[in-house]
Amino acid sequence: MDLAGLSVVHVKRSQSGVGHHEPETPGNDAQYETFARSNHGISDEQDLVTTVFSYIDELDGDVLVGYNGIDFNMDFLAKRCAHFDLAPSPPALQTSGQHINLFTDRKAACGAGEK
Repeated sequence: MDLAGLSVVHVKRSQSGVGHHEPETPGNDAQYETFARSNHGISDEQDLVTTVFSYIDELDGDVLVGYNGIDFNMDFLAKRCAHFDLAPSPPALQTSGQHINLFTDRKAACGAGEK
């Protein structure tokens, strides 16, 4: 998977947040923003999810990359949104199909014995 020349947005649990790096810069150079109710003036869970989705859109990346982000992170957030009075729209990168799930490649490699 070649991400050269793309602006990449990361959703990374190990960094507890959302990261971004510009084209032609290594992923290790990504700057991560963490989101919690205790920062960003966030008042409740709905506000937290809305703030994260808005932040991802504001980064205006070309792709959204995550490790099991499609089947876990975004699915979990969609289920939480079902409980909100006014659910936020998912990030444009999620709905445009520009979400790369690294876990899919890992599962395929493990299944093929290519760990």
